[in-house]
Amino acid sequence: MTQNNNPNRLIYEQPRLLSRSELEQELASQDGERILHALISAFYSEDPDWVQKSCLRFIEHADSRARRASAIVLGNISHVHARDIDLMVSLEALQKLRSDHDENVRAAAEDAIESVLHMIGQLKKHQ
Repeated sequence: MTQNNNPNRLIYEQPRLLSRSELEQELASQDGERILHALISAFYSEDPDWVQKSCLRFIEHADSRARRASAIVLGNISHVHARDIDLMVSLEALQKLRSDHDENVRAAAEDAIESVLHMIGQLKKHQ
């Protein structure tokens, strides 16, 4: 998503799909913006378990954009692929991000935690 001239209006942009090789290159870059875009792209094209593990690599990254992306994608992947990943692993990582020094990371973690807890509840209901 990007902002236009109105700072309060977000515009959706479909992420560019990257090959696994391109994703790994972007994730290895250490650049928070590149990592953010790579994690979001991976959400749309890669195996959920691989995406979750990729997100977990960045929960303590120096760049807040990488940590924020990890939180957002962990929340999304938990919601869409709840049966395919370990929700408790995502929850544990997100709880760490909940006390991040960056306000945007904390907010993303809180939203993601809500998604994970909701899906845990849904799965328990349907067992």
